[in-house]
Amino acid sequence: MARNSGIMLMVAVALCVMTVYAQAFTLVEEGSARAVIVLGKEATPSEKHAAEELVSYVRKMTGATLDIVRQGDDIAEGSGALLIGKPSTHAGIRKLVDAGSMDYGAAITGDDGFIIKTVQSDGRA
Repeated sequence: MARNSGIMLMVAVALCVMTVYAQAFTLVEEGSARAVIVLGKEATPSEKHAAEELVSYVRKMTGATLDIVRQGDDIAEGSGALLIGKPSTHAGIRKLVDAGSMDYGAAITGDDGFIIKTVQSDGRA
């Protein structure tokens, strides 16, 4: 139960923070998804569950369904990408960390740790 509560809190905080950055990153616009969730090729069960929870809460709030894709899948032009994972399971996150675009430090631990950051990568926010 505590694990599910942690994931729900993560999703709720993520949605609140993303609202602040709405100018830079749009999840849903006029009832249509404008972003996809990208899981790494080595996604853990916790990461898959976090993606499913995020889809569920966005759908409840907006009526739109965000697609979940795997890294390397085609993403429509103009779509934003929400990366879920960690450097060891997601090459896209590892690339951002290695480039210095994202700090993945000791403050992020366990399955319920998370970072919310808007970055430009490959022309996407």
